Amino acid sequence: MRGTRDKQDFGLVITLLRAIRGWNRPALAQESGVDKDLIADYERGVRSPFRSNRERLAAAFGVEPAFLAELVPACRSLRLAYESAVRGGRAAAPPAADIAQRLGGKVGGAVLEAMEPFLLELAELDPRPAPRAGDRSWAEELWATLEPLPADSQARICKVLQGDERSWALAARIGEASRAAAPHSAEEALRLSRLAASFA
Repeated sequence: MRGTRDKQDFGLVITLLRAIRGWNRPALAQESGVDKDLIADYERGVRSPFRSNRERLAAAFGVEPAFLAELVPACRSLRLAYESAVRGGRAAAPPAADIAQRLGGKVGGAVLEAMEPFLLELAELDPRPAPRAGDRSWAEELWATLEPLPADSQARICKVLQGDERSWALAARIGEASRAAAPHSAEEALRLSRLAASFA
């Protein structure tokens, strides 16, 4: 029974992300290379995708396969709340803020964990015992200019700045922005974390 529920919850993840993208099943099949009938089986919880198809689906949605797994508990909570309500229970859906905060914490933690080797490497290159305060000020001012720009403009400017000796500070600042965005938009948090990691 548990295996069936796990399949259903993973199916809800696919359905949710497909709805967010505004895709029907044929569109997701075209984007991912996964047969639309298989996608229908996954969404209904009849089957569970093998690793290769999970990777294809994640790539189509523009996320890592681990991100799909991170969404399963949130979808499970929604399913259980719905089932309770249908049975006449008075259970309310878990507050969206709680789900977003848990997911945001995981995304932010993953960003910081991914950035740690890069920041440590930069610290080793710099013989001074502490980061320069001026670098952080520079990064803060630059991010204030970059933040309102479209994503592609941010990426182009960051590409130009790669190799700048102060780029560690900008990477750290973008990492903070990613963590702040996580409770509101996991997709934006992931985009920002990738932008920060581009300095590595």
